[in-house]
Amino acid sequence: MLIRIALVSLIAGCVWGAQNPAIAIAGGVCYRYDDGARQATDEDGSFSWSDDYGTHFVLGASAPEKAFIGYPWLDFDWSRSTGNGNRIDSLGILYIERIPLGDTIYLGLGPGSFYNNIRIQRDGYIERDHKWRLGGRALLGANLPAGLYLEAGYNYSGSVAGLKTDSADLSLGIRF
Repeated sequence: MLIRIALVSLIAGCVWGAQNPAIAIAGGVCYRYDDGARQATDEDGSFSWSDDYGTHFVLGASAPEKAFIGYPWLDFDWSRSTGNGNRIDSLGILYIERIPLGDTIYLGLGPGSFYNNIRIQRDGYIERDHKWRLGGRALLGANLPAGLYLEAGYNYSGSVAGLKTDSADLSLGIRF
């Protein structure tokens, strides 16, 4: 079911993007905000780029006109944290309005839905769980030359199996 929803949404986004050529692709790092979620993927308690930070990717499509207060975007947002044999995945489909604060800086805010999927080893057994949750995203971004942009954001994505999956992220992307 999840694959069907994602494919239909992606096709709709591509058709929408073909009519209004504003597509964005970004990648970067995510940081799980909750100590319990971070400790689940931290192998030895010391700082490590691979254990403390996960990966973050965004695919977005926009309309060229303003909506309520900013420019509307449909974003597909994916974050993954791994380590210690554990995994936390969050896939979000979000409606974000990016509000320009001049030529370079902008704010973004919007609601969405997150599919959280975890695989955690606790007390010698493996626990798997997944749930859809309502959530949202807030971000601060900067437009860079040549269609590049830098965004710092926070995803409020709920919890699953007693672990909060909220994350902060930093991503570099390109719009075309």
